[in-house]
Amino acid sequence: MERKGTESKSVEPCETDKFKPNCEPEKSAEIEVQCTNISNAKCVGILAEKIFDCVYLDVLQFSDKDEVFAIDNFCETETGKSSYYRVGDCVCIDDISLCYDNIGIKDDDTIRECDCCDHDSLGEGNILVRYDMTNKVFTAVPGTEVEVDNIPDLMPEESIETSRHIPYTVNLYDEFESSVTRCKCNGEQGEGAIPKSRVFKQGVRYFVNNLKVRIRGRIGDKPFTATKDYLYYGDVYGCGPKISVNPVEITKKDTLGNGEGCGFDVGLNFTPINLYGRVSVPNDRRTVKSNIKLELCLSAECIETSERYGDYGEGYIRAIVGYSFLVNHNMRHTTSEELAVFTNPKGIECHDTSRKSDCVEDKDETNGKDTCKRPNKCKCKK
Repeated sequence: MERKGTESKSVEPCETDKFKPNCEPEKSAEIEVQCTNISNAKCVGILAEKIFDCVYLDVLQFSDKDEVFAIDNFCETETGKSSYYRVGDCVCIDDISLCYDNIGIKDDDTIRECDCCDHDSLGEGNILVRYDMTNKVFTAVPGTEVEVDNIPDLMPEESIETSRHIPYTVNLYDEFESSVTRCKCNGEQGEGAIPKSRVFKQGVRYFVNNLKVRIRGRIGDKPFTATKDYLYYGDVYGCGPKISVNPVEITKKDTLGNGEGCGFDVGLNFTPINLYGRVSVPNDRRTVKSNIKLELCLSAECIETSERYGDYGEGYIRAIVGYSFLVNHNMRHTTSEELAVFTNPKGIECHDTSRKSDCVEDKDETNGKDTCKRPNKCKCKK
């Protein structure tokens, strides 16, 4: 390959490993502001959002669920008439991994849980929260919604026609806000009294997008990896029904199983969680912005099986997975305040995060020659 101003270079094939030392970790450091003499500072007025009060509440649940894992590339491991794995061998599971893209809740119109109002009256991205003794509409913070594919639970034959009207996508949310004030009676309790408001929503249901659980282990003395993919599971290698569900409801009892259960609900056996908090409000009837932020984490803690290979069928491993689900309710009240602040004429100099890359051309400052080592451009084999 010839480049103008450089010598001819040969590109190494992709099969050739070409390693380089890993980069050094960068230490975190708070930004330093270079202050000048206070006599040079200027006082300016700003409109700031001041935190009046904030609270949080952690809710941690555990559940067990029977899961059936499909052995990865099972059909490709078949060797003629005999299976790569021997029926009756012990199954030992060494590692488990869980991954997903997003967790959130649906708005009330989507989930059809608004009991005291018309289902279509709240609008997209809105939920109804009990604030003190009043139903208050909280709206999703713009930009926090995530659009995911909507594939409902497997339905009976008589409900198939209904499922055709279900939208192809649905939004998941994890942050909401609204404007609230203290009620009049609390406002007459005196200057020293600052009552806390009650924030409550019963039985919030949570959903996870693109859930996959993977395991590694041994069947006899032969290694295996297997996957439970909720986007595509069921009788993966046979002639039975193949099931797809997304997003999966975390807070629902599973009655479908791997297609042989007694119902049609897919879930992770957790229960719906009450949203609750008591947050302080100003005693002068000022309007505050109430923010609800949900921090969510789903984890697979452990896995156990007492079956031998082939008990459920060749190509599958059945085991009990122990899940944990953590919900952190963060509630914050903020007020708009007019503040006077002193400014630094030098401003703030931000950190330079420029990094070296093999894709950026570097030149030797001493002789002007191009010393960049470019990565191979060929298509590497997967």
